[in-house]
Amino acid sequence: MLRGLYIAGSGMTERAANLDVVANNIANMQTDTFKRDRVAYSEFKEMFLNRIQNGEKTEPVGKLALGSLLDTNKFTDFTQGPLASTGDDHDLAIMGDGFIKVAIPDGSMRYTRDAHWNLTSDGKLVDGRGFAILDSKGGKIVLGTKGNIAISEDGTIYQDGKSTGKIGIFEIDDRSLLVKESSSIYRLDGDSSFLERDAENSSLQQGYVEKPNFSPLSVVTDMIRILREYESSQKVVQIYDDTINQAITKLGKVQ
Repeated sequence: MLRGLYIAGSGMTERAANLDVVANNIANMQTDTFKRDRVAYSEFKEMFLNRIQNGEKTEPVGKLALGSLLDTNKFTDFTQGPLASTGDDHDLAIMGDGFIKVAIPDGSMRYTRDAHWNLTSDGKLVDGRGFAILDSKGGKIVLGTKGNIAISEDGTIYQDGKSTGKIGIFEIDDRSLLVKESSSIYRLDGDSSFLERDAENSSLQQGYVEKPNFSPLSVVTDMIRILREYESSQKVVQIYDDTINQAITKLGKVQ
């Protein structure tokens, strides 16, 4: 009897964790370049039951499920999001699996698909957060403070028609090693010299932004489904609890 209680309880725990992930996805429905997170589940190995008579196995009874196990690490779905035209030359969208690299204030590097750019007063190319955008060799990009800037699909920067630099575009062989630190900033959990490479199938699209890779309807539907599953497991727990209480009450009255 208690096994069923544990299975239902584990179902509630899993759905609660999944609900947190879906709620964060919903909170970022309007965040450009946001990639939805998911939670992985795996089932415990089933037990095969046999009837035992006189110490010997007889006919089979059937299989007994032992519930599911929640993966402690959520994972990010890096599916390409749709591109939306903004008409703003400061917007850059990445088409394909690539990322650009930025230098955060402590000097370390991070990956992002949010390539919106600005120029500082001394000509440094930075993203919307003020992080320096890096070239293919990991160096900061410095341009002139005046002049029209156009960025080609391969990241080459033209200022008043002259090539003045190139934004590095990188692809990660194993994107499961990317740890999401914010809605659009990722840290690579490993040696980048072995895990990253110059992009082969990615390009930059000036005047566009990448929208989240899910529809609002899909995540709201996920939330409703998870809430119903949680409520179902909760009802099972309540039934087991009532049954145990009745059993204890009746056994206590046995003379």
